[in-house]
Amino acid sequence: MFVRNDYRAEVAAARAQADASVAEAERVRLELEAERRRAVDSYAGTLAAWQRWQSSRGTEIERRSQLLERSWREGELSTSDYLLQIKQTLDTALAGVELEARLWRSYADYLVAGNRFEDWIGLETAR
Repeated sequence: MFVRNDYRAEVAAARAQADASVAEAERVRLELEAERRRAVDSYAGTLAAWQRWQSSRGTEIERRSQLLERSWREGELSTSDYLLQIKQTLDTALAGVELEARLWRSYADYLVAGNRFEDWIGLETAR
């Protein structure tokens, strides 16, 4: 007796594999979109924080240091108060540097997520 193979099982397996591939592609697309959105939001938030920090009078480190030193030299501040306030001023400066570093990291993440990093660093023109 001759049994003819109509390949239904193979067709069903191929369809299932194609459906799985489509689902995986959609999952990756959604993941990349979420990553892009996070990068955009993170950059926007960090940029806003950096702009607020720069516009704050309390972050004028050089001016504040000079004022503290002048007050100390004129005897208006004790040495311990002067040193304490200089440390606080330096801590403020350090916080600003850390915020600026976070801004640059989030900007790089933003460029990578938008697939523009290579353009930004000039690799596209070098090819």
